[in-house]
Amino acid sequence: MESLPAKKRAWIWPAVIMAVCLAVYVARAVAFHPDILTLDEERYLDCAKRICAGYLVTDDNPDFVNGPGYPLVLAPFVKAGLPLYWARAMNAVWIGLCGVLLFATIRHYANIPWAVAGALWTVLQPSLMRLGPFLMCEAFMMFCVAAFVWTFCRAQRAETRVFWHCLLAAVALLAMVMTRVMFGHVTTVMLILTLLALPFVKKLRRPVGRTALIMGLGLTLCLPYLAYTKAKTGKTWCWSTNSGELLYWVTSSNPGENGFWYCEYDALNHPDLAPNHRAFYERVMKLPVLEREAAFTEKAKENLRTVPPQRLAYNWLCNVCRMAFGFPRAFMTEEISRGVMVAFNAPLLLLLLAASVVWLMRPTSVSAEIPLLGLVALVYLGGSTLPPALIRYAMVVTPLEWVVVSAVLWRNVEVRLRPVGFAGDKRREDERQKA
Repeated sequence: MESLPAKKRAWIWPAVIMAVCLAVYVARAVAFHPDILTLDEERYLDCAKRICAGYLVTDDNPDFVNGPGYPLVLAPFVKAGLPLYWARAMNAVWIGLCGVLLFATIRHYANIPWAVAGALWTVLQPSLMRLGPFLMCEAFMMFCVAAFVWTFCRAQRAETRVFWHCLLAAVALLAMVMTRVMFGHVTTVMLILTLLALPFVKKLRRPVGRTALIMGLGLTLCLPYLAYTKAKTGKTWCWSTNSGELLYWVTSSNPGENGFWYCEYDALNHPDLAPNHRAFYERVMKLPVLEREAAFTEKAKENLRTVPPQRLAYNWLCNVCRMAFGFPRAFMTEEISRGVMVAFNAPLLLLLLAASVVWLMRPTSVSAEIPLLGLVALVYLGGSTLPPALIRYAMVVTPLEWVVVSAVLWRNVEVRLRPVGFAGDKRREDERQKA
């Protein structure tokens, strides 16, 4: 057992992590505060304004491009009429809280160096720092994922008040789903998998059953949103209304394309895209939202029937690479920063591969919640490779990945440098001299 001073010293690190995040991301928000809205900022702000007015979408335009999670975070700033840099600076708090929760989670399964490395690696990764000064959902999403990981692990270890621990994890899961609706599909898949597995995993019935309970409670909490989308669109289990457009781009096989997504402006004006997409876009973008979605979906299905499987596989492989390293992006000049992302992300991918191999060799060496978290990450990442993928999609599950890597490798792998004069070295030297 650690001494009391050692425990106190361990909790200095969360303060350091929070201070680093506040210093770095507030400074970036001040230094790079743009004068105009960029990226997805306008969409999130418009959604926040509608929430302040008491609705999410209108009957004549039921366009659910994103969930209400991040717009709800922006709504108080919009309601108070505060300058946008306050909302942008708030990203520093979300990222700092993500680092603190991740440190606390890893610390339960590994030592302090692993916890510090995982937390700082997560909060200082280049993709996140790049988005830090903007009104993008990733900073808040990272906090939601870290909160889910922390509450999920506590629910799995709890001996009393199990339902309330599971409910708290389900609330964190709700925040994840409402911020990135892909997690709605992940939650559904995880619930089905755990329920199917329950009769066959007698020794793991407790962790698998608690996982099923968390997923079931999470989906139950999502029912008001699903009821709202059903009322507005007429579709059951409708998480979003832009999946058709995403599938359209990922199944496109025109020369030079590789499944990358382009906005309407590019489809109409880009010299390499317009000849193949302008006519279709000019027609479908005039349609109401649901008809437009149906048109995109029908075209994507046509592509699936007519495009050679190897061409679709190529687009999918490009998606995987884009999600891991940020490239290739068709008809775009790659920036030198992509090399930084490769250098930063490749070691974590290697650690994930090593942890997977070690766990397959010694599956009982870690607590059952660790592979279950790994399964959540795997389902999410696998599903995210099907539509056009970006590096920021993979970035948000970094807290999940670091908990798995830390728990598996710290418990099973030890790396030591042999001292000079090691007996084996002397024996080999004697053998060489005799030869």
